Amino acid sequence: MTQDIFSPRLDAARIALRIGLGLAAFLAGLDKFVGLLADWPGYLAPVIASALPVSPDTYMRIVGVVEMAVGAAILTRWPLRLSAEREVRVPDRGSYQK
Repeated sequence: MTQDIFSPRLDAARIALRIGLGLAAFLAGLDKFVGLLADWPGYLAPVIASALPVSPDTYMRIVGVVEMAVGAAILTRWPLRLSAEREVRVPDRGSYQK
């Protein structure tokens, strides 16, 4: 017997969290290029900034690309689409009783 893993009552909360987390990650990554929220290269410790093979600004833009990719993956449910192809079997409650 196969069942949905998540309760239908939790759909609204799950959708709100997915949209909120996805947008937050994507917008934080986008801000690495625009710089409205903060001076992002200033967040790097001087020791780390001196050890980087690229400038702190370039490093933060690379981080921004990664954040935007993660945000897009959350918003499009890309990791879940890969795992949804496999069927999940959950034992029915009667099988636990003696």
